[in-house]
Amino acid sequence: MAVVSPEEAARLGKDLTPVGAEKAGYKDGTIPDWTGGLAAPPSGFKPGDTYALQTRYPTMRVDVYPTRRPVHYPE
Repeated sequence: MAVVSPEEAARLGKDLTPVGAEKAGYKDGTIPDWTGGLAAPPSGFKPGDTYALQTRYPTMRVDVYPTRRPVHYPE
């Protein structure tokens, strides 16, 4: 069971996210600051879009993970 000090708990929502992760991103900008997460899909998102390489080679698998912090915790 985790134990959190009152000082650590006071940081929630300030320099820490509501679940205790650091809000600050990387200084070089490769990972941005956390600003609340994505509550809706990004503009231009189209479910079912495919990539030409995957269409040409249907047995090929490519895992692609965007560098962003999309988690959203509703109230």
